[in-house]
Amino acid sequence: PIADTASAIIETVVQAGSPLVGQRLFDVNLPHGVITAAVAHERQLDPEPELATLKVGDLIVVYAPERAVERTRRELSRR
Repeated sequence: PIADTASAIIETVVQAGSPLVGQRLFDVNLPHGVITAAVAHERQLDPEPELATLKVGDLIVVYAPERAVERTRRELSRR
């Protein structure tokens, strides 16, 4: 179960100039075990967050196992 593992919920907002803009979260090189919780466009949750084309200002929420937290943060905050 998720509750039995060390993990983190990571939230980030897609910034202007980010290489994430125009990509689908599915195509971002996130570590194995990272689970997409949500992508919100203008305060509206996308029903298929991994397939959403990311835009400036989108909120991304993922669950990452402890071993993947730093790399996940790096991938989601690249400029």
